[in-house]
Amino acid sequence: MSSTPFSLMELPLLPLSILLKLMPVDSLIPLSETNQRFKQFIQLLHIKSGGYHVDIDEHRFEISMLKHNFRCSFQEENKYFLLQNLSETLPKLRDLFPGPIDQLSISPSFSNYFYDINMECTVLSVGLDPHFMIEYRNKFTEEYLNALLNSVNFKKGLSLRGPILLRTEHEKIFDIDWLKIKCSQWITTAVLQKMKNKVLFLADVSFSDKEINEFLHDLKNGNGNNQLQVLTLEKEGRFNEMEIIRGLNAVEMKEERVYKISEFDPSIQNDRFLPFNSGEEISIFNSFDFIRRDGIRCTIEFDYEVIQLFVWNQEENKNKKRTRNDDFSIPPARRIL
Repeated sequence: MSSTPFSLMELPLLPLSILLKLMPVDSLIPLSETNQRFKQFIQLLHIKSGGYHVDIDEHRFEISMLKHNFRCSFQEENKYFLLQNLSETLPKLRDLFPGPIDQLSISPSFSNYFYDINMECTVLSVGLDPHFMIEYRNKFTEEYLNALLNSVNFKKGLSLRGPILLRTEHEKIFDIDWLKIKCSQWITTAVLQKMKNKVLFLADVSFSDKEINEFLHDLKNGNGNNQLQVLTLEKEGRFNEMEIIRGLNAVEMKEERVYKISEFDPSIQNDRFLPFNSGEEISIFNSFDFIRRDGIRCTIEFDYEVIQLFVWNQEENKNKKRTRNDDFSIPPARRIL
């Protein structure tokens, strides 16, 4: 008895669509390359990618769709050919499975090509494998980094992950919603005052306790960043709590509280912009509160080498009535400084 090979295209449209929707992404991709009709039919199914993660490392790139547990990668010693392959592969995937680039991560070792990386993403991360740190420490310049910041349209966040010094005062770093900078010893309080980010994470800072105190006084008096929601500062060595809160009329708060990020976007978790990889809600333990001139409550939490500042921007804080010379409607005995 003879048998005839079965073709998927012989199936009626409804069963075919159900079958294709049940197939994993890594099976649909080669199927789309076998027949133009298959490709068009897959496109008509409108299978969303859930967002792409693109990681360009020293000698390879990886494209991920986390929603579909899909990853593909390509290795190439020649950086030009590597980027060329990426420029062909990524559009093909996005043509089949539409969606934004949630995160673009790139090594500074590609600095000679930064002028040509014309991409759009939610979060841009720039970092280097520590194994190549010595090789590129003295080759990477601010001009290269500025070229990348000009060519890539990152909409929400920028992470300069080091471990080499990635210094820039490009205008985009001051207004992007989420900013994270490791090796931020170069940042002065004058630079910090210019930042209007909503979420700011600075590691390896060189600020003195007195400088942080002055920054907080400016914030309290209405001269600081009125967009700020969460600020994290890290350094090597312990912060002096009493010196930092001096003169703020701060009150010690011992009970646990939960801070909720305003207009939370899950893309903020693509890099560690928030303390301890937090989600929408952040638990706050032993802390100190002070009130800004506009009535908004601010909380400072100390954790040895880490300071976190939370700005409570709920409407009840804005509308809270206060008596003259009193920032809190709680017993003055708990006020610290």
